[in-house]
Amino acid sequence: MIAEFLLPVVILSRVFIFDTYRAPSSSMLPTIEPGDIFVANKIHSGHYGFPGFDILTLQLGGSYQPGDIIVFQYPPDPKIAYFKRVIATGGDTIEYSARTLSINNEAIESTVVGDNLNVRRECLGNTCYCIQWESRKPRGQTRTFSVPPDSYFVMGDNRDNSNDSRYWGVVPKSHVLGKLQFNLGQIVLFQPN
Repeated sequence: MIAEFLLPVVILSRVFIFDTYRAPSSSMLPTIEPGDIFVANKIHSGHYGFPGFDILTLQLGGSYQPGDIIVFQYPPDPKIAYFKRVIATGGDTIEYSARTLSINNEAIESTVVGDNLNVRRECLGNTCYCIQWESRKPRGQTRTFSVPPDSYFVMGDNRDNSNDSRYWGVVPKSHVLGKLQFNLGQIVLFQPN
């Protein structure tokens, strides 16, 4: 009796409220480890269904702020779900030079965390998080980007190992599937014998 009630509740919750995703790569280190499972809130996204299958799509006014981690349809191939951190929103200008991030001509300060010079703490708005670099990689050239309206500029926290807006452009608001709410880590439900 309880199972008959719970199954529709779980299905409706997965369709309209939340979804789970597994991190496939190291692009969000040190925040998210490869293989971590996380829950995304999709209430305001306008995409309702299961991964790869939309039941209902609406144009909603949900907005995400710099510092939020969002799940979205990868612009070059919308069948693939990507997740990155929102760095800037429509109307902003970004410059990334020698591993220094500037938004609207204001450098975003980063401070060293512990003894590791390659891990730094960065804050956007009220959200603080850690980013990392690889000292063996070159710092790269100066690049400037402008974010069009109804779009997000996203980057991975693993700045030297992230395929993000620096390479393929912005994420249109219509591609956002949800916002990361909980990182469940690497949950193992069944242990093989």
